[in-house]
Amino acid sequence: MIAVERGLKLAEHMGLRRIMVQTDSMQVARILNGLTYPTWRVESMVQHIKALRGSFEEVTVQHVYREANKVADALATTSPATNVTTFFAYPMGNVIDSLLHNDANGTLYLRM
Repeated sequence: MIAVERGLKLAEHMGLRRIMVQTDSMQVARILNGLTYPTWRVESMVQHIKALRGSFEEVTVQHVYREANKVADALATTSPATNVTTFFAYPMGNVIDSLLHNDANGTLYLRM
């Protein structure tokens, strides 16, 4: 949920108008699509995300399996859990570069 909020803030700052959010958390996707009620722990963040969504022409939220988004998963698991947003410039390092290359070449991953 934190990543969605930060991503929307960044997109707003960049002046983007149409956004597609992809998350490997089915629960986050269901909450943000209005299919599930948020828990009290994330309710205020969900309200803030709803307010941010109003800044855009279109925001779609989709669930994607972690295996289908290896780059995002690698970035999420290697980044510290802090209140700091990290920007990467190309090249991004061997692991990320390899995953980007695999994604660009249509590598298929098995879901375990």
